Amino acid sequence: MRKRYEAENALLVKDPNGETSPAVQRESTASGGMKIAGIKNANDYAQFTVNVPEAGFYNLSVRNANGSPNAADASHILSVNGGSGAKLNIVYSGPNRWGTSAAKVFLKEGDNIIRFSKGSNLAEIDSMDLFKLDTSEILFESPGFTLGLNETRSLPLYTVTGATYTAIDTGATFSSSDTKVAIIDEGDQIKAVGAGSTTITATYNGKTTTAAVTIVAEPRSVQSLDMSGLDSVLTSGQSSRPLQVTARYNNYEMKNVTADAQYTSSDPEVARIDTVSVTPSVYADKPGTALITAEYNGSKTAIHLTVIEASDAVQVVSEVKTPSGVTPDPPSVVDIVYNSESMTAEVVSWKPEGMDFSSLGTVQVPVILKVDGRDIPSTVSVEVVAGWGLDDIVNQLRNRLANFSYPLGTGLGNYSQSKYDAFVAEVDKAEEMAFNPDLSKEQFDGELDNLAQAEEALLGSLNSVQDGVAYNAYRDFSGDTVGKYPYGITTEDLTNGATATVKEEDGNKFLRLTTTATSGKANLFLPYTGEVKAEGDQRIVIEYRARLNSSFQYANGAMMRNDSGTGNYSMVTAFDTGKFIVQNGGSKKAVQNVSYNTWYKIKMVANWDNKTYTVYLDDVPVATDYNFRHTGGDKLIGQRFGIDGYANASIDFDDFKAMVIGGPKAAPEGLGKVDETAAGANDGRITGVNDSMEWSSDHGGTWLNVEGDTLANLPPGTYWVRYRETDTHKASPYVEFTIMAFNQSIPVTSVRLNQTSAQLYTNYGRSTVQLTAHVEPAEASNKTVIWSTSNPAVATVDEHGLVRAHASGTTVITATTTDGSYTASCVVTVGVYATSGGSNSGDEPASSTAPPKPAPITKNGDGSTTTIDTDQATGTVTETTVWPNGDRKVITKERSGTLTEVVTKQDGSKSETVSKPDGSSRSVVTDSQGVKVETITTSLGEVTAEVHLPEGVAQARITIPVKKASASTVAY
Repeated sequence: MRKRYEAENALLVKDPNGETSPAVQRESTASGGMKIAGIKNANDYAQFTVNVPEAGFYNLSVRNANGSPNAADASHILSVNGGSGAKLNIVYSGPNRWGTSAAKVFLKEGDNIIRFSKGSNLAEIDSMDLFKLDTSEILFESPGFTLGLNETRSLPLYTVTGATYTAIDTGATFSSSDTKVAIIDEGDQIKAVGAGSTTITATYNGKTTTAAVTIVAEPRSVQSLDMSGLDSVLTSGQSSRPLQVTARYNNYEMKNVTADAQYTSSDPEVARIDTVSVTPSVYADKPGTALITAEYNGSKTAIHLTVIEASDAVQVVSEVKTPSGVTPDPPSVVDIVYNSESMTAEVVSWKPEGMDFSSLGTVQVPVILKVDGRDIPSTVSVEVVAGWGLDDIVNQLRNRLANFSYPLGTGLGNYSQSKYDAFVAEVDKAEEMAFNPDLSKEQFDGELDNLAQAEEALLGSLNSVQDGVAYNAYRDFSGDTVGKYPYGITTEDLTNGATATVKEEDGNKFLRLTTTATSGKANLFLPYTGEVKAEGDQRIVIEYRARLNSSFQYANGAMMRNDSGTGNYSMVTAFDTGKFIVQNGGSKKAVQNVSYNTWYKIKMVANWDNKTYTVYLDDVPVATDYNFRHTGGDKLIGQRFGIDGYANASIDFDDFKAMVIGGPKAAPEGLGKVDETAAGANDGRITGVNDSMEWSSDHGGTWLNVEGDTLANLPPGTYWVRYRETDTHKASPYVEFTIMAFNQSIPVTSVRLNQTSAQLYTNYGRSTVQLTAHVEPAEASNKTVIWSTSNPAVATVDEHGLVRAHASGTTVITATTTDGSYTASCVVTVGVYATSGGSNSGDEPASSTAPPKPAPITKNGDGSTTTIDTDQATGTVTETTVWPNGDRKVITKERSGTLTEVVTKQDGSKSETVSKPDGSSRSVVTDSQGVKVETITTSLGEVTAEVHLPEGVAQARITIPVKKASASTVAY
């Protein structure tokens, strides 16, 4: 009879040295709605306890998925009842694409332990089925074994008839497929002689069977110890449960070594080892702390024990929840029962270190509570529930942010800094949501969409146009970070330790691909943007530079992939044993010898209509009108380059460019205009132009070259601006500007917002609010406002006034008019909506923590209003005073003692002063005429002032704020 074991039934154990944890995650495509994910570290494992009515051979069928990137091979290591590991390969590739891996295993009557450890890459488990075998064959006890170097052992062999089995003690013969790895010793003993893998074949009565044997590089040894049976807190006079110590070996075996381990207490007067009984335990004698250590074969494990008086026992009533695989944040206070009284206690310290929050169930976390003014040890119960895996996604994104190079800026080939910041902010938001055990499916899916959109926006922000020339690819690595992987370039193969990192020599940055002493691949793919195809006289131009650093057989220089299939390449250039190779139809041609450690510039010019291309090496043609290797497809989508399966290989790449020439340039962007400033002044201007442009004032009848960055002294009228024609591109479409004659403007007098306070949440309900600025008078000439936030970590605001919450706290969203710098503000409070569990049919969930209320408003005698807001998380106090005429003062006092005062007035003047606890300060004052004074005062009273005069102002009266100054202390 078949019996199924679902993912949620597994015991998950985290590698003590691992940064991530195995986890039970919700997954709609899994048979029970959950899966096991995140077995990534060497000592992570998932363990099932199965009970069978009789001993014998069983078929173990595991429903699993290969979640590793780029369809790399994935596997688990299967171990039965603590035996050595057998590799279990995953059939299908792709996250949540479930298949079945099967193994025939021997199980004893009663309980059996089946363990899955990390094999290669990322393998996920949905469920496991068991049923008794009915067969006639000979079988090893396990489909595979792992041995330590120089280890010798027999491999149990059985003959199976129907559902019965018999051990084969004599008469079987054995052979090894690789005697450099393992040999047959003394007839039936397997001896490990070298690291690697081999197949052991057994023959008995004309029947054969095989087992895969892996030999690790080191002799069989204890890898780690685990001790159980001891809680972190005991009361005086209390004994622990019996201790149990388990040793894990480097061949995946696990053995109960309780009887052979040595036990010590760092303070026997507090807690001593009781070895009188059959199994050791710990006896708590008096209050204090002790480190209980178990040692076996040179390996140690320890548990920190705290002993308290029985009268100090505290029962913590509050329960914390956390998603599987996520270490929970500490609560600030908990409900307790102490001396039969219910009360609350402050959590002074929270010690989840060494605790495992992977398996579903309850974990007791040691804490120190402040009870009646005393620090008392206790534990808090943490319920581990199935999560959505948002923490795993965040970890992957964090890893990319840390290890990828993002060229940011406004230059060619750079990504937008603001889009990068928005992506990071979205990852921060997702990280906070990942800690929410009550995260709904809708919230999870919504955040996945937000993350995808934020990264898509970042990818789409690549600047690929310069002076009207549109590049389909451009990467010179000048803006990249040395030692990191270049963002925007896709990994297709990085195997056996191969690397792809940005390097720098003599001020030049480039990309280096390498493989190790083990043959490996290092192939990357540079995707193209836009339509890379050419018609008529147009041509596709591909350029790159390359340098061979070591002698190896073959490297892909550039393989231009078309859109008809992954393996279809229109043009190919490569390096083959010291020669430069160009593909001509179905054959490869060596066109020139190349030297090592020498940079070569390669350019390919393709005629798409004729399906031919010409290749230049250092601007000299070496292959003319060669035929495409593959003539299909409607366009090129990118180029593959790198090392294709060789050891000790190294090649450098730089200056990737791809474009289509012969067509028009792109129209100018980012230009602006200034209308006539006085009647008859004829002083209109067009800004943002450069020397590669031309302009016309007669609708294209005549064109004049642009000189400088501004077209000045323009009378009212219509003007066209475009990029000039060059040898490779036609002139761009023009951009039209109309310089308006002078017209008296109507100034702005005030601005107000549709609301002055808002409450948002990061985990439930409203996370955004739309603010609207009302500029007065309605007929004002320039009603533009600039939006800003005082604390972007809490909430950000876009150019349209849409506020988006990111983290708990308070921020002030301000709209400032371009004309007159009038301001209006809204205080936005962001919180976490905490639930108490159970169901609620209302619009909002049941909450044990009320949403924070807006700060109270105080009306002052002069007509101004003042609000005082305290950020409970940081202790920062913000006092905001607003006068009826629009003047505003914000005083912020941080817990550290730093005081910031910002005053903005309706006449456009502004001052900001930051005072430190040591007496130092910095002040920036800008008056209504734009005169700015920056003053820095040291803790000793030394003052330095810097004055900035606006354009056209030759002199101005200024005030320098100085404390305790005299004539003798001022110098200029």
